[in-house]
Amino acid sequence: MNILTKRAQKHLTEILDHNMRPDLPGSIVGLGDISFVTRAPQSDIPAAIQFTRGNIAVAVNSVGSVTIDVSSVATTIDRLLGDPTAKLPSVRRLTTAQPPKTVVAKGREGSTLVKDLKNVGNAWLKVIVPDGELRRKENTIVYVSRQGKKAVHIYSIK
Repeated sequence: MNILTKRAQKHLTEILDHNMRPDLPGSIVGLGDISFVTRAPQSDIPAAIQFTRGNIAVAVNSVGSVTIDVSSVATTIDRLLGDPTAKLPSVRRLTTAQPPKTVVAKGREGSTLVKDLKNVGNAWLKVIVPDGELRRKENTIVYVSRQGKKAVHIYSIK
């Protein structure tokens, strides 16, 4: 587990420390790396969900006088974070996928995945890597991971 994933999980723990309910009922299967669901009192409605996906901590909460089921919102966010962009119908037509590539991770030195962010323009980049972390170094995106061959997918969304 890399340091950014540990930080996201620590942040999730801090969020949960402020939870008013002493009993946190389990998780939703397949949601995030770690997830917790709080149900409305005397109900089965998932009113608050906190989870991590890699180095991102997400909290989705129902607020107001009427409790709503937030599980579909949390599931959608998790899918948007983890699925290759080309599979999502809502953004497929806006997406340009670079050909999948395999990089040789160089440990702490890192491997450059995007050489110049200026070439991306105003597009949003989504980079999916199997482990490790992504770092921005000036105008480049560098992938730092344990040594070895790694599959990388890069998408730009305009």
